[in-house]
Amino acid sequence: MGKIAAFAVILSIATTIAPLPPFLVDHDVARTLVSGEALDMTSAEIATELNALHKTAHSLLIIDTLEAPASSTPTGLDTIMQTELLPGFNSTSNPSNEYQPVMTKNGIGLAQQRSSWQAGRSTGNTAVRSYVGWLEHSFFFAHLFEQYSLPLTESNLTSGYGVSIGNASGTNPSTDATWTGVMVGTDISDSALLRGNIIQGDARIDLDISESNVDVHFTNVHDLNAGTRRSSMSWIDIDITNGNFREPFYAQKTQGKFYGPSHEEVGGIFELHNIIGAFGAKKQ
Repeated sequence: MGKIAAFAVILSIATTIAPLPPFLVDHDVARTLVSGEALDMTSAEIATELNALHKTAHSLLIIDTLEAPASSTPTGLDTIMQTELLPGFNSTSNPSNEYQPVMTKNGIGLAQQRSSWQAGRSTGNTAVRSYVGWLEHSFFFAHLFEQYSLPLTESNLTSGYGVSIGNASGTNPSTDATWTGVMVGTDISDSALLRGNIIQGDARIDLDISESNVDVHFTNVHDLNAGTRRSSMSWIDIDITNGNFREPFYAQKTQGKFYGPSHEEVGGIFELHNIIGAFGAKKQ
């Protein structure tokens, strides 16, 4: 049995919904740090927005703490989303799922989500927590997959992900343009005080059509848990082909796509400065 299929079977025999872990960030503190605005949406409304995007998406970018950037399009996207990456992410009926609105920033909605369960094979609990942003043609998130031994006071963060999902254009834009938005990530350093902290900043992507390349910049970057500023990030002169760009160098990776029929959005994944995550931005 394949890895994804086996994981689906394990989830299907879940015996007990485990207590939910805390949300990732204090939404009031987070808004203050990055100058965001309040987001007036319910958990159900946020789930509806994300479900609609997920159902029409045909492109997936993933980066995690163990592997280089990877993409999937379109085969297997729904299976990966439901069973391997975010069990229950697209289900509004799962009582263990809960979304909390965090803010709007640069025209992008941001929320945090949490799920938890106890599977038949496990002696403890597994928790999935995500910090997610969404646009009209794509969404993106930083994702923590945690396993808790019993009692719940002993926890172990097992992996972190950056994910970008949407309707990729498959073509390059035809004119110079700028996209602005948000980056989100999680600290993957060895520091017990920082590992797993959520990072957020502003994203800007500039396209030079004459050179067929893009510059990616993250500024106003903050650790939303520690309340501290983090270093800005940049990738310069990344070549674009068929609506895709990638800088695969070790420990400073990024990969992105243009989304929407007229390249209205751009999104992607990254790893730099012991932070792994994703970003999304709108054309200006």
